[in-house]
Amino acid sequence: MNSENMTVDVSPEQKSTWGNFVVRLDHGTDTLPLNKMHKCTIEIVDKEGNPVDGAMIMVDGGMPAHGHGLPTVPKVTKNLGSGKYLVEGIKFSMPGMWQLTFHIHVNDEKDVVIFNFKV
Repeated sequence: MNSENMTVDVSPEQKSTWGNFVVRLDHGTDTLPLNKMHKCTIEIVDKEGNPVDGAMIMVDGGMPAHGHGLPTVPKVTKNLGSGKYLVEGIKFSMPGMWQLTFHIHVNDEKDVVIFNFKV
């Protein structure tokens, strides 16, 4: 079965793999741009719902069904406070199902959260 046809969770709010964080992704638009640079914000809270500031965050992603990554190297460019972070340098090169993966490191806690969405 083609993974593009499988049901995937496209919710803008996801719990991290190990349950340390809940992360909300906001692209700032309902229609994601194709072949144009754009930015998004993420908001991170801990298990108790407290905003997480001072996190080190690595970003990657791609199209799992096509076996390729992003055509750019997005990164967190600013801590906006109250658990919010600005992510810039995102570009989607073709329509279809994409993933953005955030590797979060705060103090001694490391975790990963994955977002799925259609462009």
